[in-house]
Amino acid sequence: MIEITISRTALRRCLVVVPLGLLLLLGVIGAAVSPLANGHPVILTRERLNLKHYLDEAQGWIRRFEDIAVRLDALSPASITVATDVLTSTSSLSVTLVPTGSLPAQLTLPSQAPLSAFTTPANQPTNLFDRAQAAEHAIQELQALERDLQQIETPVALTGLQDIAAETVQTFSLWSSQVMDAIGAPTSDTIAAAQASRQSALVALETLRQTLTQQQGIQP
Repeated sequence: MIEITISRTALRRCLVVVPLGLLLLLGVIGAAVSPLANGHPVILTRERLNLKHYLDEAQGWIRRFEDIAVRLDALSPASITVATDVLTSTSSLSVTLVPTGSLPAQLTLPSQAPLSAFTTPANQPTNLFDRAQAAEHAIQELQALERDLQQIETPVALTGLQDIAAETVQTFSLWSSQVMDAIGAPTSDTIAAAQASRQSALVALETLRQTLTQQQGIQP
């Protein structure tokens, strides 16, 4: 039978070193996964964690809006997509101050704000049925995005951003509806209506993007 003897000094050292090692390990892991502010990790309270979660979700909303915009552009009548360069280069905004509700300040947009340019996919549907079905899929994606907006817990400090996101959904809904009208009856009136609603939707999206960028710069 083998007996192992541990001196009291070694035992005391183990009782000190092991807990310190665990604390150091937890500290390293915490620093690695914690968000940074001015290059240093910060501890988030529940409120700040909710803010960070909301802003991360809002960034995902913008990507989904952009994807829907690409789809709607691909489905728009030719006279709209041909004018893409004109519509997405610059746009005169009649409103230069965008109210942000409870946000810390108002967002000032320049009188000539560049709008996003989207690339029309090469596999654009050609027949009426496929185009209408593809438009319906885009509308369903927009409805799913709207549900996500309604279900998320909005921090009080970001209710203004939530309002802008909801308004962006409404402008995209109008755009998608008028694209459907233009697909079914591509007259000069329906095409002009779709073109105007497209412009409004892209302006709303740009406002949302700039407001989100502003808030990401404020929050740690």
